[in-house]
Amino acid sequence: MDKVLDYFQKAIESVKIWKPDDRIVGEILKNLEKQGDVEGAENLLVILRNSGHVTTTIYNSLLRTYEKAVFFASQLCSVYCANNHGSANNYITWEHMRVNTNVELKDRMNTIIVAKDGGGHSKTVQGAVNMVPDHNTQRVKILIYPGVYRERVHVPRTKPYISFIGTQSNQTIITYNAKASDKDVHGKELGTYKTATVEVESDYFTATEITIENSIGARIARSGGRRMQAVALKVSGDKAVFYRVKLLGAQDTLLDLSGRHYFYQCFIQGYVDFICGNAKSIYEDCTLNSIARKFGAIAAHRRNSAEEDTGFSFVNCRVTGTGRIFLGRAWGPYARIVYSHCRFDNIIHPSGWNDWHQPSRRKTVSFGEYKCRGRGANTRKRVEWAKQFSYEEVKSFTDKSYINGDQWLRL
Repeated sequence: MDKVLDYFQKAIESVKIWKPDDRIVGEILKNLEKQGDVEGAENLLVILRNSGHVTTTIYNSLLRTYEKAVFFASQLCSVYCANNHGSANNYITWEHMRVNTNVELKDRMNTIIVAKDGGGHSKTVQGAVNMVPDHNTQRVKILIYPGVYRERVHVPRTKPYISFIGTQSNQTIITYNAKASDKDVHGKELGTYKTATVEVESDYFTATEITIENSIGARIARSGGRRMQAVALKVSGDKAVFYRVKLLGAQDTLLDLSGRHYFYQCFIQGYVDFICGNAKSIYEDCTLNSIARKFGAIAAHRRNSAEEDTGFSFVNCRVTGTGRIFLGRAWGPYARIVYSHCRFDNIIHPSGWNDWHQPSRRKTVSFGEYKCRGRGANTRKRVEWAKQFSYEEVKSFTDKSYINGDQWLRL
């Protein structure tokens, strides 16, 4: 309850002090005691008394906020505070990506509601993340009601087992507009890695039915200006699942930096290197949509040595859109990108692949295709250093065991 008390102390200290209302004070204390937190009630009483008198309107506002916060905090305490009562199962299931929206708010256990109109526990997604205790050991679902949330969201490494759940991806949108050339408060350029609208550092994260956007326009990004990289989603935590998530951007839309991840039925849009990083990920049944006017690229992988067990595997994906794009570029000398059973529209550059203007990388990268189809799948003019895999060579990339899914996925 410490965080709840801190919140109220700051709220009270931030307002002018006028008229007392002992009835409201009594209601707040009664709710605390009802939750069995007698010590918390006593502490809050001290804070209120030392603060002097506040208006009924302010107390009513505090009471409403308090009831939401203490409801969730009491649930967390019952689950998290008893450290000797076990921990979360270290796997992800479909249940972790669902909320029964017909159940009343008061009956939702371990669920934080985000609503722009104030009808939930938080008006912002970041506010909901902040409510999750550090080093939590149980799944917490953050149900995000429809709306456009203009904010940057950071899920730190200390908060595992979080699920972002929307009701429909085109109605629940998290958006921001940072780019690499922007300056921080010290006048230093942000750089690509600090532009993400949503950054996930924690393990066992899931997201479903939401849109994450970096709104730096494609027109601006394609104008040739310096440092126009603009990340929508950055993922560096391990064991994450993204299901029916839309990722919208232009350059470096998805920074799939590190860890093992599963993207299923997602829509990912950009024009150059719009999937990049050094993670070990499977993209299955996804739509990869190019908005390039001329040349672009889907993926840029940054595997730097033969010992690194990383790579992007695209399985049964659809490549759509505009421009003349490469399937992948060798961001790292040992980059690994595989497409199997994918459908390519007629937008693939005939050569297929790009060595990042580093010819030596042609000998060390692992780029290839297996039984892809569509007008862009003609391999006659592919670069000679790309592979056409056999079934035996490709099968390890097409199964969830590629990301050790047998250990942490139960889908």
